[in-house]
Amino acid sequence: MKGILLGVASLILLAALLLVASGRLDHDAADVRAGRKRSFAVGVAEDVSVRRYGVFGIDFIRCGKCRIEKRKLGALTFGAFNELVLEDLSVVVPPVGFFAESDGARISSGAKTSPSAEDLTAGLGIGKDFLLSQGCNLRFSGLRITDFALSTLDAATNVVMRMRARRAEAKRDGLRLSDCLLVEDGRTNRVAQAVLRINPLRVIVENREIVF
Repeated sequence: MKGILLGVASLILLAALLLVASGRLDHDAADVRAGRKRSFAVGVAEDVSVRRYGVFGIDFIRCGKCRIEKRKLGALTFGAFNELVLEDLSVVVPPVGFFAESDGARISSGAKTSPSAEDLTAGLGIGKDFLLSQGCNLRFSGLRITDFALSTLDAATNVVMRMRARRAEAKRDGLRLSDCLLVEDGRTNRVAQAVLRINPLRVIVENREIVF
């Protein structure tokens, strides 16, 4: 008798789960038909630029779009892991000592053998202060950039273009670059893959370092 009751209870539970799943699928299908999409992203900023006191006419950061997304692996979305996504990003990195308050971020990020995504963004001048100024206080463990340009600032405050990359993503060994244009000794070379590292600011390409 007890076995029969357990069997009936299991069937009732299974039927309830199927009803819930069916209702969820119907709800999702209705969303699709109505043109509604579930959002896994939080917009942070659009068309922003940042200048520094004492340096005239130079945008140290220009960003077309900045948002936080949930990290994905194929069709799977990981709710506990955030990824910072930057589009049309251009940064100008000053030499060490040019702005004393920014050197700590660059040195600490470069001192780690496996810098985090937050370390890498701080090393590029996109630290917590920038994100907080845009109303974002979310932590992130991933970083993805599309259309990325990096320049440096020499002692005479001249902006020197160093590299462009179609895509960039934070990995354990640094910022992985894809489809790059590297400027070295006045020449521009195209490379398929490279890695950007901080402190010293350099690019690793084909087992060779280009220090900026």
